[in-house]
Amino acid sequence: MATLSGPMPRVMLVVATVIFGLTGLLSLPMLLFTPMMFDAPGSEDSVYTWLLVGSLLLYPFLTLGGLVLAWRANGRGEVELALKRLQLPLLAASLVVGAMVLLELVCAGNFACR
Repeated sequence: MATLSGPMPRVMLVVATVIFGLTGLLSLPMLLFTPMMFDAPGSEDSVYTWLLVGSLLLYPFLTLGGLVLAWRANGRGEVELALKRLQLPLLAASLVVGAMVLLELVCAGNFACR
């Protein structure tokens, strides 16, 4: 495996921090509306609604954790590990998108689906 050197890994880290940091902060107000997903009768029994709420709750934590771990690895000089840890926010985003797509496909967008 080729080693990464030069300013490019640092630039990638800074850009990812700005993008994921902003999306992590913007996801916090969305959490205020998650209780409203359970307003429809029967929605509290829907696995897909709980999956969406759980992925929305995990997003800011996984994003912050991935960024902190990436910067710590970069500070120790482990550039490849830092770039691998930047994939944690991508995992968090894919969980949210996957839960939304699953809810749309299986339940036609209804929160009260079993």
